[in-house]
Amino acid sequence: MNYSSRTLLEDDGCTEIHFGPYRLLPKRHQLLKHGQPVNLGNRALTLLIALASRPGELLQKTELLDIAWPKLVVEECNLRTQIKTLRRTLGDDESFYIATAPGLGYRFVAPTWFERTPKALVKEPVVLGVYACRHCRGAGRVPLFAQMGIENR
Repeated sequence: MNYSSRTLLEDDGCTEIHFGPYRLLPKRHQLLKHGQPVNLGNRALTLLIALASRPGELLQKTELLDIAWPKLVVEECNLRTQIKTLRRTLGDDESFYIATAPGLGYRFVAPTWFERTPKALVKEPVVLGVYACRHCRGAGRVPLFAQMGIENR
């Protein structure tokens, strides 16, 4: 499996994942607690992004290993160590955030909500109206243009 946090999150317009007192910023590869940065290693943070971006979904151990250690062969104990680090950092002693499916993998179980960016705005001239100038009778109606962002649908 070739994991890309871009595929899972950016294509969906997701910019932030919120759970408990935490705000996860996948594009920045950053975790905040009450607005303050949380010190978390790169692999643990990558695993958290993968889990939190798919709440309630069971992620197999092999999938998580491939996400955190792409193109490397590592022992399963490395995954357990990173999950343990995540739980310790999140204060997740009772599996409130990350649940273990014995022999299978892990799932993110905390109430989660996503903040998405609005769809891309198009910056094209849009006709707002027309006006006729009585001093310009020969010219007829002249369109009035303005720059406005119009949401793509």
